[in-house]
Amino acid sequence: MRDQKESLASPPAEGGDGDGNCCRQTACDSNQFQGLEADPLFCLPYVNGYSLELKEWCKFFVEHLSPVEWQSDPMNALILPEAQRRLIKSLVTSHRYPNAARDEASLKGKGLIMLLHGTPGSGKTLTAELVAEQTHRPLLKLSTGELGSWEERISHELKKLLTYASIWRAIVLIDEVP
Repeated sequence: MRDQKESLASPPAEGGDGDGNCCRQTACDSNQFQGLEADPLFCLPYVNGYSLELKEWCKFFVEHLSPVEWQSDPMNALILPEAQRRLIKSLVTSHRYPNAARDEASLKGKGLIMLLHGTPGSGKTLTAELVAEQTHRPLLKLSTGELGSWEERISHELKKLLTYASIWRAIVLIDEVP
């Protein structure tokens, strides 16, 4: 099951050379290259990655990548009564997700699910965005319209995207039709 999830978490192979040209974070740790003086390091000018905006695998030029700059206290931007803001913040910060566990059976029932409701413009989407900022996690936005209209397609797409979210430890926002 873990191998299956890891294969889903990486982009589809191009050309099928299988020699590991895909740069993974653990394989590209800059500390391991310190002290190499004479040997130049050659890399591809791009890395494969998943675009959270486009919801598809893309090539990203390395020179355009930069570290994520998280807000210092994002929950202050949430316009809610202080008691509700503290409740959301405490729920999110106290939730623990096991680092080593990747097996679906061991993770079953361990998620934090929040149902936000209200009129359009009341801050439901902003709340999810700020929770992602607070926890320093990626936000995977899904709309019901993107999943399709056939039961089999909805099930397949939702399972695939939730598997990605589980591997990436992402916050998932399922929003109404845009």
